[in-house]
Amino acid sequence: MIYKKKFKATIINGPSKMDLLTAFAYAYSKEHDFSVTFYMVDEDENLKERLWYKIAGKDGAPLKARIIGISYEDGSGNKFLIEGYLDYYCNKKTDYSVHFTAYYSSFNRKGTAELELNFADEK
Repeated sequence: MIYKKKFKATIINGPSKMDLLTAFAYAYSKEHDFSVTFYMVDEDENLKERLWYKIAGKDGAPLKARIIGISYEDGSGNKFLIEGYLDYYCNKKTDYSVHFTAYYSSFNRKGTAELELNFADEK
């Protein structure tokens, strides 16, 4: 059976403003793969299961992201609401994509994200 799990994560380091905007510009390009990297941790321990460890490891990990949506959050020009997919590998044969939405500040490169993971019941 397939389950959907949502949880929150804290972005402790992310891309520059220019990299974020460039990643969005090439979101659907077949010729250019321009992904950005986010470091996320589960500081609030919203997910104490092994799913988080499959995604980012115990202490967080660099997660490559494809940005499919972006909007300015305020008039500063440095705060964004973003949407995208994080790529990670549960094992060498299976490529999973995790949908995420985030509030992100390119000024301090921090933010919060909500991740949505689809996973199968392991028996």
